[in-house]
Amino acid sequence: MITSVNKTKNKKMIAVYIKDGITIEECRIVYDLSQYLGVDIILGSDKILKPAEIINDLRSRLEKLLSNDKLKK
Repeated sequence: MITSVNKTKNKKMIAVYIKDGITIEECRIVYDLSQYLGVDIILGSDKILKPAEIINDLRSRLEKLLSNDKLKK
């Protein structure tokens, strides 16, 4: 996390980068947090995740875990 002072507004600024994607809901939470704290938060990521992508990723991770567990038995 990088923190600096914005000289024009004399307001703190925080830059956050989320690796492997972020959801719209998480972006909204960060926005609300910035309003509550009174700081500018610059949010970056390599992609915006859609709900279906999250479900598919969880499903494939679970299947991988289950198949690894079967191999151990």
